[in-house]
Amino acid sequence: GLTLLDGCMRAHHLWHRQVRQSPSAQARPAKGAVDLLTKCSAMDLGPSGIRVNSVSPGFVWTRERAKAADGDQEKWEPIWADFSYLGRVCEPVEVARTVLFLLSDDASFITGADLLVDGGYCAMGPEGIGKLS
Repeated sequence: GLTLLDGCMRAHHLWHRQVRQSPSAQARPAKGAVDLLTKCSAMDLGPSGIRVNSVSPGFVWTRERAKAADGDQEKWEPIWADFSYLGRVCEPVEVARTVLFLLSDDASFITGADLLVDGGYCAMGPEGIGKLS
């Protein structure tokens, strides 16, 4: 069996409605909680043959991102792409393929992992890929 956690943004939105803080102050603890829940659940459920993993996407062209860009993907893609070593924003299908991989037998020995689908965002510093001054 496999349990896949996708609670990072949902936890963030719940927290945002209840507490008036900057988005950063809400998102980071929520993501940390999902990561720790993934690891602890994998430890507890592993002996029963249940794998527990989570997926953490970076900048993805979702409906919400398109709204934030006022539908102007051509304008915003180069700006947001500076926060990806791959030089582009992720497409939703790329996150879906990661989830399908975790659900497959090819991932049968993966548990307690958080797979980053972020184009290297978490590996870089706050300046992005260095194009920003």
